[in-house]
Amino acid sequence: KNENMKGGLVSVQWLLKELRSPNLCIIDATWCLPGSPFSWEDGSSGKQKFEEARIPGARFWDLDEWSEAEAAPLTPHNLPSVTQFAKVASICGLTPQSRVVCYDQFGIFSSPRLWFTLKFFGFTNVAVLNGGLPAWEAAHGPLETDKFKAPEPEQEFDWSNGMTEFSQWRLDQVKTWLRDDGGVQTLLLDARSKSRFHGSVPDPRGLRTGHVPGSLSLPFTDLLQPASELAHPSHGGGPFRGATFYSDKTLLDIITLACQRNPTDLSSTDIALTCGSGLTAATIALALYRIGCSRLAIYDGSWTEYGAQSDTPVATSPDTHSSDST
Repeated sequence: KNENMKGGLVSVQWLLKELRSPNLCIIDATWCLPGSPFSWEDGSSGKQKFEEARIPGARFWDLDEWSEAEAAPLTPHNLPSVTQFAKVASICGLTPQSRVVCYDQFGIFSSPRLWFTLKFFGFTNVAVLNGGLPAWEAAHGPLETDKFKAPEPEQEFDWSNGMTEFSQWRLDQVKTWLRDDGGVQTLLLDARSKSRFHGSVPDPRGLRTGHVPGSLSLPFTDLLQPASELAHPSHGGGPFRGATFYSDKTLLDIITLACQRNPTDLSSTDIALTCGSGLTAATIALALYRIGCSRLAIYDGSWTEYGAQSDTPVATSPDTHSSDST
């Protein structure tokens, strides 16, 4: 039963069968990016939408609320502290025996970030629902639409010993990597769009444009197969509403091309991931995990922190989609 979860991804069909099985916890981890397709036309938050409709028995995990603020106060949705994690895990009904399915309301957007967080704190049976809530609804999965009543919290457990699988980078690690490595041993992959990576469009947060020198571009949307029948022109996931990950074979092809490494080398390589704010980096993390890479770190501050510094080096490169004139 757990085999499927260990790969980090489960299908709607799998969840329909497993919905009532013991120790299964379902968590909505929707986070909205205002002004992007990954938001709601009426400005609703993920939590508001969750309260309107959810997979039966699901709880809600607010990635911004449960974020360690002391070390990096300027960046949203960092990994929670051990104390915060124990509290939110108890609110969401988690025990060390729990098998957890994370989903979001768009398809594949913020749910991999919760998957990464739970793996970081030592959960083995945790997976993302491929296609998210739109795919669930398309398969006529049942929904709870009555007023959400928060169940009694579980007891709080000590999660401080579980942290083994993944790691967290802060700005210091990026600076060390720039000085000592620069992509020789450890790869740094950037999940933002090509145009943001190349600095050919303004930064949405008003920061400097470009990328960390030596990092490689792998837009998270390149890993997703759109579900044309579920797509929406502008909201609720937009063209990626209900999108699923490509097959593992296709993911391997896309990733080896972006990394300029062969598959054997890749699985034994340390790989750090960055994006706009540490969220979509987790989508790359899950794709890498699917193809056998587990030496993964996310730079939590990502461009929100890095681009806001005055002394960090920035590279820009000509965008392949624009003309060659200077």
